[in-house]
Amino acid sequence: MKRIYYILTLIIFILGFHQAQAQTYKLNGRNDGKIIKTCSGTFTDDRGADTNYSKNQHRIITFKSNSPNSKISIYFSEFNLSWVLFWGNPNYDYMKIYQGPDTLSSVVHNTDRNTDYFTQYDLQGKTITPDASNTSGCITFKFVAKYWGDSGPGWNATISCEPIISCQTIKANITNFIKHTPNGDVTLPVKQFSETISGNTYNYNTIDICEGDSIDIIASPKFPENNQGYAQSIDSCTYHWYFGVGDTITHSTNTVGFRAVRANGYNVNLLVEDQNHCTGLNDSTRIRIAAAPKFIDKKLTICEGDTASLAIKPFNLLDRDTIEHSYFGQQTFIPDGGNCGGTNGCYESPVTFTHFPAGSTVKSGADIQSVCLNIEHSAIQDLKLALICPNGQQTVLKYHSQNNNTIYEQGESNNEFRIYLGQPNLNDATTDVCDSSQNPMGDCWQYCWSNQYLTNSRGVFNQNCTDRYLLPGNNFKTADSTHVSLQSGYFQTPIQDLDYSTNATITTQTTWWGQHYYTYTGHTLNETSVVDLNGFDKLIGCPLNGEWKIQVCDVYATDNGWVCSWDMNVANATLVDWNYKVPIVSTAWNSPFDSIRTDTTCLIIPPADTSGTFTFNTHILDEFGCVWDSLQTLTIVKLPDKNLQDTTYACSGNPVQLDAGNAGTGYSYLWKPTNKTTQTIDTRQLLAGTSKDYIVTTTHSQAGIQCKSSDTTKVIAIYPTTNEYNGTACQGKRYIENGFDTIFNTTAGSPFTIIDTIKSIKTHCDSIINILHLTVNPKISQEITATICEGKTYNENGFNETGVVGSTTTYTHTDPSKVTGCDSTTTLRLTVNPKISQEITATICEGKTYNENGFNETGVVGSTTTYTHTDPSKVTGCDSTTTLRLTVNPKISQEITATICEGQDI
Repeated sequence: MKRIYYILTLIIFILGFHQAQAQTYKLNGRNDGKIIKTCSGTFTDDRGADTNYSKNQHRIITFKSNSPNSKISIYFSEFNLSWVLFWGNPNYDYMKIYQGPDTLSSVVHNTDRNTDYFTQYDLQGKTITPDASNTSGCITFKFVAKYWGDSGPGWNATISCEPIISCQTIKANITNFIKHTPNGDVTLPVKQFSETISGNTYNYNTIDICEGDSIDIIASPKFPENNQGYAQSIDSCTYHWYFGVGDTITHSTNTVGFRAVRANGYNVNLLVEDQNHCTGLNDSTRIRIAAAPKFIDKKLTICEGDTASLAIKPFNLLDRDTIEHSYFGQQTFIPDGGNCGGTNGCYESPVTFTHFPAGSTVKSGADIQSVCLNIEHSAIQDLKLALICPNGQQTVLKYHSQNNNTIYEQGESNNEFRIYLGQPNLNDATTDVCDSSQNPMGDCWQYCWSNQYLTNSRGVFNQNCTDRYLLPGNNFKTADSTHVSLQSGYFQTPIQDLDYSTNATITTQTTWWGQHYYTYTGHTLNETSVVDLNGFDKLIGCPLNGEWKIQVCDVYATDNGWVCSWDMNVANATLVDWNYKVPIVSTAWNSPFDSIRTDTTCLIIPPADTSGTFTFNTHILDEFGCVWDSLQTLTIVKLPDKNLQDTTYACSGNPVQLDAGNAGTGYSYLWKPTNKTTQTIDTRQLLAGTSKDYIVTTTHSQAGIQCKSSDTTKVIAIYPTTNEYNGTACQGKRYIENGFDTIFNTTAGSPFTIIDTIKSIKTHCDSIINILHLTVNPKISQEITATICEGKTYNENGFNETGVVGSTTTYTHTDPSKVTGCDSTTTLRLTVNPKISQEITATICEGKTYNENGFNETGVVGSTTTYTHTDPSKVTGCDSTTTLRLTVNPKISQEITATICEGQDI
């Protein structure tokens, strides 16, 4: 049985294999419009693989798998359709492919040629299968062969089926992120928060970071049905990240980098795709970026004596913005004029947006903030450029401006230069001008249009670009690119209401009074009037979701180029759908002076006499944990000094000079009532007893502010009073009458005049002038010499002096002269001679007398007595004193008592 079963199975397999090899499905009249259900066979043109197909045919065929859990697969081993130039225009046969059962289904895009059809060798070596959105499982082919020209070999394709594998569930979770900090990588968890919208509460995962941070976001997908049909793992999946800011970022690993270029909110969508192309979409995740706190009041340049203030918003209110990065269109070859297909020589670079809120439209021309085209081409004047939105509305970015190969350039002769875009490849093929592989890309440069970023606008983009660079190795120039990072050099949209249906070539160029004029199909424009600041208004009403396209029309067949990429920026107002706050938690105001502080305000109170420049740091912590250090500079401009006195006196009413002081750079002056603007002024002559006020306002201009102070002085006219006197004074005596106070040592008897001017201590002016006519009387003097003895007094000539013993002393005695009333002076030179003294010591016996040296003394028995005897000196005439110290010794007496025996002698 086993042998019989094997033989039967082999026979069935051989029969089935033979039948599959034998079945060929030709796209002819018999199969036109049919739906073929099969998983084997061959698909060819109407005449088969060995003969060229027929001309003048338009046929459709549909294929579908006839096996359960499988899908059709058609591989083209050969494909060659006719493509020729006919009277200068391309004439080609083509095939269109549809993802569905008929031609109403979505068309398969030819990415190589950027068309919705396939011609020449476009399908050779390629496989066509239903995509994931094709629920019918059908593939429809439409073939069109023109009635003129030669036919081509056609195609030969193998039909088979591929199994459809049922998908297992994928939960695309975002669990955490790694924040790159100066101290190393820090893993932070994804946080949860909720908000209530229209009564419904929504929970979100959030990633809260700071402006400027770089992070790695980590996906941790879960596979609850793993290994039920096939093995799933983190490493076997592909991760499609979308941040609402442009293209989807696709990674083979579960980590993606993100840089917080500026504060904003982003919806993070993650589509995880396993090896069987089964997908799972994450729940809502948001990135919220905290901005550096904004100062709403920053008065840090002040005048001396003022207070400085800093205030920051208590929180940053931020909106979700879906345009931080650009939406990039695809790379597109710009073949040689209209010779290579396209629609009237126009080629398109599309990009499809699906991430905007449903129903979002362009509400204002200002919503399209900029469009940038990264392009290279060897002739700017050949091209017309337009931006086309999903519903077909368009705005022209540049009109083509060439006529009969004449290049009109302001200030240059025709054909003197060709103006390039970027640095085109000048070694393009001369025969295969339509084959992108034979015409490699050059160096694309960026050219941008904006009616919003007008820091340094250039007007419209045309062959008269004034900013050009001479390329090395040839005599041609290239138009300068837009400096996007500086927001300068943007081009503006031209006027949009010209009729360019006939390609709008320049027909004439004229010059009148130095102004260039161009005629475009019945419209004449000069080069300064072609700017239209409302050019993007043509896109009002365009849906944001759908296919946007940059259209490049190469009108003349002389060269080619490439669109490397393009991008479009849309205004925030169009796309905001949620916002968030980042409150300030604390602020450290490191003020250099006393200050009144809160978490969001700081009032700095410098001392009144402080000026100069001071720096300090403001350290702010917000709710996201972001630390913001901001170095502040406080400039205190010195107030002008007040240099005037409250009162200024004009002596005898003469003009005085007033000086405002504060000399130096940055000071200016205004005097009232003279309106003088100099540092010093001279006052006018004033009448006696009058006064006048002068006011000067001094301004110190520094650091962008003006600090002023006013100073006032009252000028008073002061005139002196004159008095005249006669007087007499003794020589050498002080005269203190009539306001005079002085001593006169002039020669006696000489009269003279003295003028004494008294200045006011207050006014410094002469207030009184005294004139004195004075006569000086002489002094009377005599000198007396006298001698006295010690102890005596000289009391003659009005003196009463005892002098100094052993010396000569001078004494003066003054009495008024009875004649002149002046002093009469007597001078005494008094000498005092000393007394002469001697001392004698003597001893006598009781009963005796001492009678020597003029003494006659008996003394006192048993003691010493002092006696003095004075006689005049024979030399000086002064007393001579002798002192006797006399001792008297007593007589000596004794009594003896004795006893003897009888007969003895004593």
